[in-house]
Amino acid sequence: MHKLFFVLMLGGISSICNASDEIKLMAYDIPSILQKDKQGEYDLLIAKVKALKKQNWKYEIAPPGRVDQMFESKLIDCILPYDKAFYYNKNTLNSAPLNKATARIYTLDKKLVKLSDLKGKRVGARTGMLYGPLFNAANLDLHYVSRIEQNIDKLLSKRIDAFVAWSPDVEAILQSKKVSLIRSEPFIIHNEAFLCHDTAKARVFIKVFNDGLAKAQSEKQ
Repeated sequence: MHKLFFVLMLGGISSICNASDEIKLMAYDIPSILQKDKQGEYDLLIAKVKALKKQNWKYEIAPPGRVDQMFESKLIDCILPYDKAFYYNKNTLNSAPLNKATARIYTLDKKLVKLSDLKGKRVGARTGMLYGPLFNAANLDLHYVSRIEQNIDKLLSKRIDAFVAWSPDVEAILQSKKVSLIRSEPFIIHNEAFLCHDTAKARVFIKVFNDGLAKAQSEKQ
């Protein structure tokens, strides 16, 4: 009787430990890339990695501001997409990148091709998104919205002069809206990777994820 109780107790402790070791992931809500229906470009790639590595990772999609807040509070282990080079706390880890993104200026005015050209202009940006040190140093007149579509509509109605956005995020939306805009050259490049707090379980997750990602990407080629 005592032996059975001891075995059951060990089993219960083991279950608790396994539950506490489960990696907690969150991702930015980015149309066509990371979506709540898990049918975005990166969602499908992650699903393939999960299948290859026989994993059951789960991640919640949320607005960027909420994702950042949860990560700052250490309520989650990893977020996507976030390049470590953009993050102030270097006690973090990046996975291999799923892709590379570029930030550009989108406008109807062919004279607005550089960040310096945006001085004195009304510039749209998305709340919670980072656009790098050069953008921050430009001290622009920024008008924030929660969704990329809002910036497109504001530009077309001339309520802003330009907006900045990440590609490929914005391209699918422009295509679906059948809108053609002037695009600048990229002013920054971002590795689209998981950013994790540097913990033992995060290191295990990144090792497994990177291996699966390499296999998934090699099969795609």
